[in-house]
Amino acid sequence: MSGIRQLRAELKSLLPPGAGHEADLILEHVLDIPRARLNLDPRGPGPGQRQQALEWARRRSAGEPLQYLLGWVPFLDARIQVGPGALIPRPETEYLTETALREWRKLGAPSPQVALDVGTGSGCIAVAAALAEPRLRWIGLDSSAEALSWAARNVGAHSLEHRVDLYNSDLFQALEVIEFSPRGASLVVSNPPYIADDQRDALPPDVVDHEPHPALFAGTTGLEVLERIVFEAPRWLSSPGLLALEIGETQMDNVLSLVESSGRYQAWEGRLDLAGRPRMVFART
Repeated sequence: MSGIRQLRAELKSLLPPGAGHEADLILEHVLDIPRARLNLDPRGPGPGQRQQALEWARRRSAGEPLQYLLGWVPFLDARIQVGPGALIPRPETEYLTETALREWRKLGAPSPQVALDVGTGSGCIAVAAALAEPRLRWIGLDSSAEALSWAARNVGAHSLEHRVDLYNSDLFQALEVIEFSPRGASLVVSNPPYIADDQRDALPPDVVDHEPHPALFAGTTGLEVLERIVFEAPRWLSSPGLLALEIGETQMDNVLSLVESSGRYQAWEGRLDLAGRPRMVFART
């Protein structure tokens, strides 16, 4: 058995049940070899590489998220750096970002060509969307200084300082301070906290024990932050303008009711994610 194959077997024996596929992700990162070439590479791991790989497998088995160990996550065409204090970007948010850009273009790429990423976290939405749509300038808002530090790293790593601005903010609050003009954005995208406090025990340990709780939990119902965004976003949206929200899969009817009851939108609809779950709401001003 080659050195790489032997190490892979050792990693799988240490990883949690069902996570054996993560062995190749660890090897790819530690050895700096693409996964497709791992079995073809004649070199074995060096002592330091072997030690690091085994240490990561043990930490992963203890519940630490793999993304924090690797230090980054692919997100559309971006490479998003993540670590403690930043919510780990997920495929659902990736699809929300893609769909929001597509729907914004369907509106005719309206002016002002400025977008707000509310609860920006690692900056994944703003950074990836800025790369995908050169016409848009982004403002990322987040109440966590720790999350904003990760967002700033990602903005800098992709040389987007001239197109993505970041502000410490309770939702839209900082826009008042910087005297951002009402109706100054044509797109608002948000993956806000939407998990009810009493659902903590239903989450996997690697999520609830490691990812930032303010980015996960919204309050008693899980709708508290979503409701605020629905009612506050129209002040900052142009006409036409678009609000794009990620939601929990049991929240569609409630969020659509909030949009309708606000009386501030011209049209709205719920959308399914790639797994067929009701996970997105879009509303047009």
